Amino acid sequence: MQIHTGTQCPPMPRGLRREQAADYLGVSPSKFDQARKMGLIPTARHFLGVVLYDRQALDRMFEDLPFENAPAANDNEWDIALRGDEP
Repeated sequence: MQIHTGTQCPPMPRGLRREQAADYLGVSPSKFDQARKMGLIPTARHFLGVVLYDRQALDRMFEDLPFENAPAANDNEWDIALRGDEP
């Protein structure tokens, strides 16, 4: 992905190829593939023989990722206490 230093950046395409999608998420293509195999990456679309990942679907997936050191949704007071987190 190119970084432009001019005053106007070209619009980000809606469909991203594998390397672009990985770069967009800030991970390597191999980590992207690993996450895809785990079912974490939204399903790709096919357009004229090209595999494309929907940028908006990637945004939604990213918004749902947990924050670092955040308690899991199913944590109870014992999980938090045993981990040493503050309630």
